[in-house]
Amino acid sequence: MYACAPLFSAYLESLGVLESNIVLLGPDDRGALSRGSTRGAIDPCYPSKVALSHVHDLVMREHQRRALDVLFFPMIDSLRGALRGTPASMPVRR
Repeated sequence: MYACAPLFSAYLESLGVLESNIVLLGPDDRGALSRGSTRGAIDPCYPSKVALSHVHDLVMREHQRRALDVLFFPMIDSLRGALRGTPASMPVRR
């Protein structure tokens, strides 16, 4: 998601959100994972546990420092990359 941060920041700023009002969390760490994993995520998927940990840190820690009004949490199913023939690089067929 950090690779997409410039895109999302530009999008939000084009909507009128001030740059100073956009909060990005730091990189993943074991502390964040252990704090957030107590919030009921039983999903064995590691990325979902990391995502929940980030939301937990925003709500429980960052919100204490400064009031947060909105959480922008986009869902990206796949991004174009250099690898070809992998499941995430295949077009969606409907």
